[in-house]
Amino acid sequence: MNIVVDASIGRSAGGNRAIAAISIIATHCLESIETSRLTIIFTDELWTEWNNNHSSFSWDWLTKMNNTGRVTYLENYKNDGLRNFIGTLMQNQKKVLEKDTHLIEAALASDRRIISFDRKVLGKLPLLLSVLPDISTLYWCNPVLDENSAIQWLKNECPDRVEYHCITLPSFILTQSA
Repeated sequence: MNIVVDASIGRSAGGNRAIAAISIIATHCLESIETSRLTIIFTDELWTEWNNNHSSFSWDWLTKMNNTGRVTYLENYKNDGLRNFIGTLMQNQKKVLEKDTHLIEAALASDRRIISFDRKVLGKLPLLLSVLPDISTLYWCNPVLDENSAIQWLKNECPDRVEYHCITLPSFILTQSA
């Protein structure tokens, strides 16, 4: 199973020196991915984001993942139809979606799993359904909302779980992200 790991997770992970709650959660996420059989997916854009926004711990983690063959690179991968449609949206919608388009692209090109601290984009994903029905097949996990559930999901290699299904996410999440 493949998963897209947003740089927000990599930037926040502090390893055993982590003190802040978000840093501890990010560390637990990366450790859970490492102890599972998950493979992480990178596009050029996601790689650049990680390269510019990583912690020492997450860089060491990524090196281990790469050295064990658990990193897959999708070079020059972009979904022009998705990007063109996002360009036609209202500015506030466009801004939110453009920030994470590369995560959506990578997930759609692999096993449709994303882990990210971002919540804003979730409320905008239904806008994409008319041009990209596959959006309905994405699973997006924000570990801040329920760390224990997220860690278990990662350890179990990201099975289909309704609480992470993008289009059937609980309404309170979609409302908070609008």
